Amino acid sequence: MIKNKVPDLLRQKFGDKPNLMDVQRQTGLSYPTVHSWANDRLGRYDNKILEAWCQFFGVGIEDLLEYIPDEN
Repeated sequence: MIKNKVPDLLRQKFGDKPNLMDVQRQTGLSYPTVHSWANDRLGRYDNKILEAWCQFFGVGIEDLLEYIPDEN
């Protein structure tokens, strides 16, 4: 399983209810992309999107995503 850490990073940066329109403008990502990442509804991981999040938060990719092995 891949854990998306963007919702946690958004809460750390903006509090409980980040303004996703502001985040969209600041990242240059589309609103649906920001909304999907903020609500942990991801279908795929795109390099340009990962790069935009890394730049926005000033973090590495390992701070955005975490691999959690299955227990099986």
